Amino acid sequence: MSNTTKERLIREAFKLFASKPYDQVTFADLEKVTNLSRGAILYHVKTKENLFNDVIHYFIFQTVTAASVENKDKITLKEFLMACVDECKKGVKKMAEIGISNINLAKLNIESQGFYFYPKMKEESEKWIKEQYTIFEKVIEQAIVKCEIKPVADIHCIASLFIDLYLGISYSGIIRENGIDVNKLEDNLLLIYNMLSN
Repeated sequence: MSNTTKERLIREAFKLFASKPYDQVTFADLEKVTNLSRGAILYHVKTKENLFNDVIHYFIFQTVTAASVENKDKITLKEFLMACVDECKKGVKKMAEIGISNINLAKLNIESQGFYFYPKMKEESEKWIKEQYTIFEKVIEQAIVKCEIKPVADIHCIASLFIDLYLGISYSGIIRENGIDVNKLEDNLLLIYNMLSN
């Protein structure tokens, strides 16, 4: 995220919504953290609800996804898995740079509020999960064709192992001081990969 006024507003709002319930974040809070007047804030987002929607769209659905990995169709499954781990590391680092020490707790706080205050939360979540499955299934299929891994009857089930592992370790990160245990994620992804590989 660059540093235009609107992007700075969304970033600072993310930090507020990550630490306070949506209905307790006030325009006074937003003015204080952004050094913008209420009028300037409203110029960029029109309403607090729009700002919250922007926060969810950018920080929940556009960060740390399999879609972030470049050249997915040209790399091995193992390289893809390691690239996913690298994306997680980058996400943790970016959050630390803006003062969020636990990315998973911050996202959980916002996601849970999203189901109450963001009208498209369920629909967007389903779309996000479907996208992850589509990407993983294509990479797994390619790994089978190239004899990188053993042929499997249910590619969707194998994709689910990788995706659910990531989601589970991410969720368990809410109780850790620094969030997700990226080393544990890497070790477990490689364990599954090694069981599948030729």
